Parts: sequence; structure tokens; C-alpha cells
Amino acid sequence: MPGKNVSKIPIECPLCHAAFEFERALRAHLHEGHDETELVDEIITHVEELERGRV
Repeated sequence: MPGKNVSKIPIECPLCHAAFEFERALRAHLHEGHDETELVDEIITHVEELERGRV
């Protein structure tokens, strides 16, 4: 469920590595602090690295 604390460890922004205690805080940060294209590009890069066995 969005907004719940999903972990005892901080959730890190994949783009700038800022740490958040709650999922909703990360979602708000991504929405306000990063362009959607930037986030999609990061996800695509990660998937490509997974496919190549780099992660």
C-alpha cells in the first residue's frame, strides 16, 4: 500500500540517492524533484544492465 513504511532501512532515490523513510516521501520527491523522462531513462538503463548480467 503506498505511503506505508516498506523497510527498516531508508528507501533511496535511484536518481540522486537521497534517502527516505517512507514510500510516499520518495514518491513525492520523484514527482516534484525529477523529470519523468529522467526516471524512465534510469529504469531502462537498469533493465538493460540486468539483461546483460551486470547487476
